[in-house]
Amino acid sequence: MQYRAGQDLPEHVLVTSYRTNDCQGLDLMVLEDPERLEALKDQTLIFDLGYYSHARFARLRVAGIHFVTRLNTQARVKVEADMATQPALPSISPGRIEVISDQRVTVGSAENKKGAVLPGLRLVRATVQPSAASARSGGQAVTYELLTDRWDLTAAEVTQGYLWRWQIELFFRWLKSHLHLPKLLGYSRNAVTVHTRGP
Repeated sequence: MQYRAGQDLPEHVLVTSYRTNDCQGLDLMVLEDPERLEALKDQTLIFDLGYYSHARFARLRVAGIHFVTRLNTQARVKVEADMATQPALPSISPGRIEVISDQRVTVGSAENKKGAVLPGLRLVRATVQPSAASARSGGQAVTYELLTDRWDLTAAEVTQGYLWRWQIELFFRWLKSHLHLPKLLGYSRNAVTVHTRGP
């Protein structure tokens, strides 16, 4: 799903069968579709850990598509350089984001035949305080380790971009509650017809 933060609405939605897991959907509808890859050129995809794959990130980089994702705790990371950290801009989640470190890294291992070694990536570590509403209900600060190829953004902007990803989850929650999406009896034509007609 593509998300336009200024309008707080999804821009594109790709729907797949429940039999297609999310990574397969990404492969089929983005990575293996030359027109879609071209349409996404110079855009930034923000991934959850469920999509984490050095091989996929390498394919995105070749296509000119940027990414932001949380670092997989099992990933092999080699620090190339420590970068100077900048304070967050006042307009970016005032007081919520504290950048801990900003590093140039290489991720991946040459021994992993299914993976890829990706040099020249950026690893941002930042602690994010809970929103006011979350803090009232007991929310705690969270430290993120974010991997990206975007060097034109500040570390706080990279973190804010990842935080915007959660709006998609809120959109899905709203969609399910307002459209009352059912759990279908089955996925054959007959099962869907019986279910939608009701008793």
